[in-house]
Amino acid sequence: MVIATHLIGTPSRRVITGFVLLVVAAIGCLYFALFPGSTPLDRLVEWVLPNESNSRLLHWIVARGIPGALVLGAAFSCVLALFWDRRRAAVCLVAPAVALAITEYVMKPLVGRPVPTGDVHGLAYPSGHMAATAAVVAAAALAVPPCWRKLAFVIGTGVDVSVAICLILLRYHYATDVLGGAAVAIGATLLIDAALHLLPESSLVRTRAASDR
Repeated sequence: MVIATHLIGTPSRRVITGFVLLVVAAIGCLYFALFPGSTPLDRLVEWVLPNESNSRLLHWIVARGIPGALVLGAAFSCVLALFWDRRRAAVCLVAPAVALAITEYVMKPLVGRPVPTGDVHGLAYPSGHMAATAAVVAAAALAVPPCWRKLAFVIGTGVDVSVAICLILLRYHYATDVLGGAAVAIGATLLIDAALHLLPESSLVRTRAASDR
């Protein structure tokens, strides 16, 4: 957690960290476009996590529980950030939408990697569920006051890992799919947050004043 705090401590560090994560995700796009099959890491994780594709509970969690929780989480984070950082409140709403758009409309069509199981039709890399989850979690971790940030990182990591496990158990995604989705989401969130915080204060004030009229 200390390392994570250091990597996002300033806007310039968030730019560097976010850029590196997006580059990693892009490298994954290139690799899986050429070699769409499972990797040794994927096979190892699937050996550890059994196939639970028939679990109704897990299907409900992924189809209904996760989307509903993400909407509530983004809204709560936005309201919380309004009390101390209005730019970050905007990040809580914008970052998940941007991360999901990059995942679903840019990277997945370019890569064309099919999902691991024949029961579900679609594209796998990077994971859209993971991208949305990681973006909301990352924005929420930034939205809390700095004194709570380490605790937010711990809770957020638990949420991300839990969602990743559900997706792999259902064989909706390979482990590398969820890692790619997390990289896209966190990278995009950090870059958006840094960009907003590097904007001159005066421009935001003028924008707000104009909207008030």
